[in-house]
This record gives sequence, structure tokens and C-alpha cells, in this order.
Amino acid sequence: MYLQILRLTSLCGAFVVIVGCGNVSTNNGDGSGKGSGGSPTVVTFTVTGIAPSVVATRVGSAPFSAATLTSGMVTISVPSDVSNFAVAYACSASLPPSGLTGAAAAEQDVYEATTLDGSSFTGSCLGSIAPPPSPPATGTLTGSVDASAIPGVSSFDVEAVGSDGYGSASISLTDASSFGLAAATGANRVLVLAYNNVSSPPASSGSTTLVAARNFDDQVAPGAVNGGSPIVLAASDETTSVPITYGALPAGFASQGTTAYLLNSNAGTGYILAAPATAHYPALPAGATESGDYYGIRTLASNGSELTSIFTTSPASVPIAFNFPASWSYAGPTPASTPVFDLIYSGFSGTNGIAYQAYWNWRPANFDGLYYTSVHATANYLSGATQLTWADVSGVAGFLSPPASGTDVQWSAAVTQTTYSSQPVSSANSTVTSVSNNGSYVVP
Repeated sequence: MYLQILRLTSLCGAFVVIVGCGNVSTNNGDGSGKGSGGSPTVVTFTVTGIAPSVVATRVGSAPFSAATLTSGMVTISVPSDVSNFAVAYACSASLPPSGLTGAAAAEQDVYEATTLDGSSFTGSCLGSIAPPPSPPATGTLTGSVDASAIPGVSSFDVEAVGSDGYGSASISLTDASSFGLAAATGANRVLVLAYNNVSSPPASSGSTTLVAARNFDDQVAPGAVNGGSPIVLAASDETTSVPITYGALPAGFASQGTTAYLLNSNAGTGYILAAPATAHYPALPAGATESGDYYGIRTLASNGSELTSIFTTSPASVPIAFNFPASWSYAGPTPASTPVFDLIYSGFSGTNGIAYQAYWNWRPANFDGLYYTSVHATANYLSGATQLTWADVSGVAGFLSPPASGTDVQWSAAVTQTTYSSQPVSSANSTVTSVSNNGSYVVP
């Protein structure tokens, strides 16, 4: 049940990072980027995923200028009399044989925010297809599992995470047989997870729920887990059931399911706890979690054209209450090469943590694959406006050109609110609520 969370990013931009760009800006000052006294604010922006081929930054209303990443990070000095800034980057990569349509992909993202939104930000470029770090040297961890005392167990996962967080490995067992797992050489954290894979009503086929877990720290590979003794799961290893409640869905919406995860800050790794997790999610027993772990619960609802997503996290197993926002009907932008997305939505209260995103993709005539682009803007950046459009980065070579006339463009748009009002995100205590729509058009 191991999964690589990849900081919860998608192909076309970050899910957690709610900063971005827009075509309307308001500056605290003349927008020139020239300070008139006072210390500047130093903003850092880290790009994960595929290394960008070009990066540009902008302060105030000045044009974009080329910038350089250092260890994946670009630094911007924002003068004291200016609040707005922007970061743009682009990358490309070949797609895996079983990946998305097309032989390659190119992505361009523009994020615009203000110093009121924080000073440390993270975005992703083609994060879902980025190759993992170079694999570490491995050694075999051996052991065996006995869950005969736990009712309903039908499968096991043994998960090992190396000390650097990137040497993650897992093996699935359908019985209590001995295992051999190729884990990172040296000390590993090992989790033994026992699941009940339900295949009959009232749960749907393929449902799975964690029923017991045991944690082992400092298990050295090569070597034997638990000192070579069988791992005997007992009643003290069983999970407990924590309730999930739901507010009323908007009219015409239906639930698309809820999934529960155990996440940790170590390289963004995580483990499925329950899928679906409808009325409850399983909490791990004492001793099976450790500092840096947190629970993540995501629920989705849709009416076919609109989608609502709520993702909440907590470092402790607490009851979760999902309250759905009002629906958002959006027919999309007027077709154009660089369309204007007018993202008017009044379903969120206040202005803290609100951001706007627009995404579109297309297949250009001179590229054997797909282009993905996005613009992201915080409410502080837009200063009361709601419009997003293609950012003008034409002054810096290497960025994508807008789609040509006759191109079939797929688009999506979202309005998001978080429980935090600035970056950096406290990933273990936050809720991200999003409403989105999607569609297509042909460029005139």
C-alpha cells in the first residue's frame, strides 16, 4: 500500500502550493522594483520534479528577467516599497512508455504572489514523471509476520524507509510467509502493515482497510527485522476506528469517495490506511507512529462537470468533519490563444488563504507530445480582481509559445482556500478546499 506522494503534486502544477500568477497586479509603491528605504524581503522559490530549462522572475510591474536556480532554488529580493513578485519556469521530458499520451511533455508554470503570502514557496515541474533520485545501495532485510491473533487479515505490506528518505522499498505478502526486502543499506524505519481487503457488501470490491501495524526503527540492512524473531502482531497492534462526518453536499453532487493516508515528511512518502474511508478511518496504535508522521484524509464530490476536493491533515488521530463549499459553475474562458479566465466565486469566506489557478494543455504542431501550462495567483496578488491569463514571459528565451489558431485546447480552473494564510505550509495541520471545472475549446 506504499505510495510516493510527491508532495501531493500533479503533472500541471502543485496541489499544496497555493501561490501563482495573474494578469492583474497591485503594488505597494511605484511597482518599479526600486526600494526607497528599509530592508528588502528575501523570497525563495524551490522547484521540484524535472529541472527547469529556463527560469525567470519579476518584481513589481517590471518585465520578467532571466534567473538561475541554485540547488533547485531561486532567490528574489523584494524592496520594502513593493509587495508583488512572480516566478516563471519551464521544463520538458520524455514520457515513460506506459505514461501519458504523446512521446514527450513540456510544462510552463507562472506563480505570482506577494510578500504578505510568505517568503518560502515550492512548485513542481512535470513532478509526476520526474525520475526518482539515484537509488541507494541496498541490502536484504529478512523477517516473517504472524497475524493469527488479528481477525480479518488478508494481506500484509512491509515498508522500509532509509535514513535519507529516498531509499523507500516495500513488499506485499498474501500470507504470513517469510519475506526478503531489498532496503537501503544502513538504518531503516520498517512498518509492518496488516490489511483487510474487503470484496463483499457493504464495502465495494477492492476496498482495503488497515487493521494492525507495528513500527521498527533502526533496522540495519542487510540484516533481520526484529532481531530475527518472528513479528507477532497482537491486540495491542490493532488500529482504532476514528469517525468521519460530512456536511450537506451541494444540490446535484454525489460523493466520489474518501481516502485516508499515513504521511510523513521524509521525502513525501505515505501509506494508504483505508480506501474508501467512508464513515471512519483507522488510527495506528501507540508506538506505530513517530515524529513527522501525520494523517491525511481526502474526500471528493462531483456533479459531473464540477469537482470539489477537501484534503485535511492532522498529526494526531482526531475526528474529521468535512464541510463542503457551495458549488461553482464556470463555463470556461472565451476561446483565444491567450484566454482570460474570470474566476468569480463567492463560496469561501474571507480572503485568507484564497488562490486562483488556471491550467491548459494542447498538442502543438511542432512538438511530438503535449504542452502543459498554468498560471497561479494569490488573492493578495490579485487585490480584489479575479482574472487570470497567459503571463507575458516573451522577453526571456526558452518559454512556450501560446497555442496557434485551430488548436484544440483542454482547460481546467480552480479556486482554492487553505486554513493557513501564508507560506510555508504546516503540512501536518492544514485543510485545503478546492472547487474546479474543466472543458475544451478550439483557438479561433
